[in-house]
Amino acid sequence: MQQIIVVWQEFTQFHLDAEPLWNPGENAIGDFEIELIKQIQSDDAMVLVAIEQEEVLGFLIAEIGNQPPVFRLDRWGIITDLGIKKEYRRNGIGEKMLSEAMNWFAKDNIKLVEVYLLVQNQVATSFWSKQGFRVFSQRMYRLTDAFAH
Repeated sequence: MQQIIVVWQEFTQFHLDAEPLWNPGENAIGDFEIELIKQIQSDDAMVLVAIEQEEVLGFLIAEIGNQPPVFRLDRWGIITDLGIKKEYRRNGIGEKMLSEAMNWFAKDNIKLVEVYLLVQNQVATSFWSKQGFRVFSQRMYRLTDAFAH
């Protein structure tokens, strides 16, 4: 578990460098560990860990959820996290874990799989595009005046 957290911390720092709003809370590590355990125990989630010689190289977290009933595709998959240690990126680890996750989704007849990424993260944008994912929505934000205080 600790090695996964170390990769998650690197993953989080990478995003924080690109977007200051990605700033983790005070108990982020403990909260992440609690959520990770919940996902490991859930029938509607999967956690994949890439390990080589007892070293965690990366992880992927995927979930199955329900869309509001007004949509034709009522169930969907989402890949919430895919983190690979910097020195092991671009070696096919992410592709292998994604392939495993897509097989898991297919077994549950999931037809739509989403992933959220920071638009500033060109590494992620390139990876997901290469894997056949395309943009169909854009999320925007504005900070309120209360945030500055």
